[in-house]
Amino acid sequence: MHLQTVGIIGLGLIGGSMAKTIKKHMPNIQILAYDKNQDALIQASSEKVIDGFSHLSVSVLEPADLIILCAEVKENIQLLNELKPYLSKETIISDVGSVKEEVVTIMKQEGLSTNFIGGHPMAGSEKSGYENATDFMFENVYYILTPTEDTPEHLTNSFSEFLLNLKILPKVMTPQMHDYATAAVSHFPHILASSLVNVVSSLDDEEETFKQIAAGGFKDITRIASSSPEMWRQICLSNKSAICDIISAFKKQLDKMEQFVCSANSDQIYHFFEDAKNYRDSLQIKSKNTLEGAYEFYCDLVDKPGGIATITTILACNQLSIKNIGIIHNREYEQGVLRLSFYDNRSYNEAIEVLQGYNYTIYER
Repeated sequence: MHLQTVGIIGLGLIGGSMAKTIKKHMPNIQILAYDKNQDALIQASSEKVIDGFSHLSVSVLEPADLIILCAEVKENIQLLNELKPYLSKETIISDVGSVKEEVVTIMKQEGLSTNFIGGHPMAGSEKSGYENATDFMFENVYYILTPTEDTPEHLTNSFSEFLLNLKILPKVMTPQMHDYATAAVSHFPHILASSLVNVVSSLDDEEETFKQIAAGGFKDITRIASSSPEMWRQICLSNKSAICDIISAFKKQLDKMEQFVCSANSDQIYHFFEDAKNYRDSLQIKSKNTLEGAYEFYCDLVDKPGGIATITTILACNQLSIKNIGIIHNREYEQGVLRLSFYDNRSYNEAIEVLQGYNYTIYER
């Protein structure tokens, strides 16, 4: 099955990024959108990201071979009955939510389990809205697919092929495994970040001393606490069983560490951090499964005016294009202070050689 038309419900951060990604890599595909927010639709249309739209009716999506539900869960569910008259048995329905078992149950109740393939792109931002959407948000990221027991295999294969053409990495798993895994690596970290912020806030004094001295480590680990409270309330309630299991496991870890510290058990404290370091270090930047390696390294940089300009000038003079560049403010947790990424392996290797020739220290991760 060859997808020719894609419909998107909800043209916010994720829906907008999906539309932009499709238009970038598969410009011949027709993109249709439905959203109550007319401003987002008008902007996307003016940018030639979408080819047709409506804020009044989902009927605009009738020609779609694939419909991706990118609105809030409640709105997606409410629109299912409106969508049904425009679906064929070959129409793929997917979503982008981070909880799957609950949605699969609803699809079965609505008689749409043969059309449904749950989707969860492992990417996002604490920002929201179409204005923050990009055409590179999903590049080389895992996109988890959770077909139901009734989903025909050829539909799952078609969706997977479609994602690969967008330079996205499809990974198929059961809804149950998805919910448990995402509770551990996505949902619980948000709870942890918000909990840490709340603890620090409750302990801070009137002069806000804690806030004033909060450095890179605290800011890095709590960045995601700025995400939408309403979205995370819905996620916690939808995936409560798996999240509670992870919270319980974390409590045990924290209790053990409390015992180690309070009893001054030096060896156990060391092994606690060593085990965590070893597992964290195994999360490589250049994953063996990426479609194109994330050609990225770190470079020590002297804190003086013109330091970054010097490096970029050196690379430009050697005809080396930088894909992305960023300053790492927290040296405690990163070996370098300047992160540089490149478009291909050749540029990556040549950049390392050139900068080392100018006595810059390079850290490959």
